Parts: sequence; C-alpha cells; structure tokens
Amino acid sequence: MKLGNLFCFSLKSVTAIVLVLLPWASSCVFAQGSQFQIGEGVAKILAISPHGELVAIDAFDFKNAEKKIILFEMKTQKSIAEFKDGWGPTIQGLTFSSDGKYLLSVASNALNQAEPIAIVKFWDLSTGKIARTISAKGLPLLLSDKAVLTCPSETQRDTADVFDLQTGNRIVSLKAHSRIDQVASSEDGKYLATVEREGTVRVWEFPAGKEVFSVGNKVRPNRIMFSPAEHSLAVVKVPGLTFFDLRTGKSIGGNGFFPATAISMDGKLMALRGEVMSLKKQRFTRHPDAVHVLSSAKNEVIASFAVDAKWQSSVIRFSPDGRWLLATGGQGILRLWDVSKLDP
Repeated sequence: MKLGNLFCFSLKSVTAIVLVLLPWASSCVFAQGSQFQIGEGVAKILAISPHGELVAIDAFDFKNAEKKIILFEMKTQKSIAEFKDGWGPTIQGLTFSSDGKYLLSVASNALNQAEPIAIVKFWDLSTGKIARTISAKGLPLLLSDKAVLTCPSETQRDTADVFDLQTGNRIVSLKAHSRIDQVASSEDGKYLATVEREGTVRVWEFPAGKEVFSVGNKVRPNRIMFSPAEHSLAVVKVPGLTFFDLRTGKSIGGNGFFPATAISMDGKLMALRGEVMSLKKQRFTRHPDAVHVLSSAKNEVIASFAVDAKWQSSVIRFSPDGRWLLATGGQGILRLWDVSKLDP
C-alpha cells in the first residue's frame, strides 16, 4: 500500500519535490529532485566535465531537422549554450577534455557507406566555436579525450582501430574473436573493455591496445562499466553483477540482485532504473519501477526516486563529486537528484 505522495512543481524548470512513503522501504525516503526540459527527442548521450560543473547532452532540433549539443551548468541549473554543426542522423559520443577547456563530439559522416569516417570536433568552451577537427577511418565506437575507437563497418566489428586525437594517426588495432557489441573506458582513460558477441569480456590498456585479461561467459553480459574506487571492472548479467580486479583479472565479489547502470566515483553507491528484487534475512523484497540507489557496503537499496513509468531513461550517471545522480532520456529531459545526504 502506498501511504503518501507529495509533489510540488515549478513551471519554469519543472522542479519536483517528492515525498514518498513505500511499504518496502526501511525508512521514509525523502527525495528532492529536479526535472529540466532542455532538449527535444531522445537524449542518448550524457557527458560530465572533470569537476562536475558542466553537463553535455545530445538533443534533436525538430525545426531544422538536425542534431545539436546542449550545455547545462550545474551551479545555476540552466542551459547555457547550444552547439550545432549540421550533423547527420546522430551524435555518437561526447566527452570533455581532462583540462575542462574543450567538449569533444564524434559523429559519422557516412553511416550507410562502405568506408565511413568518424569526425571528432573539439569545441572551445570559452568561445563555443570549433577549435579543430580530426578524421578517423571507420564507424565510431568510443570517444575519449585522447583517442577515438572505430570499427571498419557495421558488418566488420571483430576489429577495432585506435586513433590518436593529437595526430589523427592510427595507434593500434584490437583483434577480437567475434563481433564487438559493447565498449567502455575507465574514468582515467587508461583501460578499455569490450564485450564480444559470444560473451567474452576483454580488458585492454588504452590507448596502447595491449590485452590485460579476458573473461569468458556462457551468457553475454548485459553491460560493462568501470569502478574507479575499486580499480575494477563490473560485468553486469541480470539479476546482478560481478567485479573483476584490473590488476589480476580475478573476481572480487559483487551482488546477485542489483544490475547497476552507474557506480559513484568512490564506489559507495550504485544506481539503476527499473524493478529490483532483493533478498535480506531470507526474505525477498520487491522494489517497483523507479530510480534506485544501492549502498555497496550494506548491499541494500537505500533510496528510490519515482519517475513517470512512460519516461524512457537512456543514461544514468553520478557526478564526479558524488553529490548528484543524473539521468537523461526521452523528451530531452535531464533529471537531477541530490544524493549527498544518503548514508552509504
């Protein structure tokens, strides 16, 4: 039985204050969240600057039928800039430079051609103009501030090439045993992880391309991501996840019920959008569809934030300082929750 809900909305930013009492929560969950309509269409990419002061998301300009990037300032919680440059169907990657001076974007100029080119643009955040452009052969798979990873074509994804963003030259080629379906990079940019169609997870030194270790899986993982605090890779296979030490390649624990989509920088919190079934003291507890936050130490859901069931979430991230949980998705909406008061 739901005991109560209190919602308060501001018309300008659709700021929501939510009080939720749920029967499966150990205590009252008080969530102060904000919702911002900052774009159009489905936002699939979210990048956060190194110190967390800026957020960039992709959006669609329906009037001009083109993609654009929207820059959002966390301090003022307002959109402060838009970048447009006549992209085609999609922007395929966003990241900030490590010094915070540039926003990098990558898109393909020829998604349906036999020899596509990945175009990386450096946007000067002080002027809003393009500082320089780098082209790399292939379809973009992953973008860091130092290199871009591409594959020859959509049908040739068992090889990935690493191109240096300073010179535009190819550094190395990564050889997989089957199609590469997923890629992820560590927060410091030193490691890259790939998931192959037949289930194998490989970790590589990046951008050098040296294989560190591989893990075979009978079932292909749903997701991979790095945990900066634990110096580990999280391999997510519903209903849970397993951590692997980057130095040894050995399993170092995990959980069997929380297939997280985000891990905080200090490793104390995890988050996901969806339903969760947890086991505590030999009792199963169902956590309905919401954005849930898990304490890694307690292995318990410690907060749940209500969202519209019809809203499609694409990306969930923690800010570098651990204060905010961010989510973006359908209707160009950016959602923020202050998680700094949670007890992990």
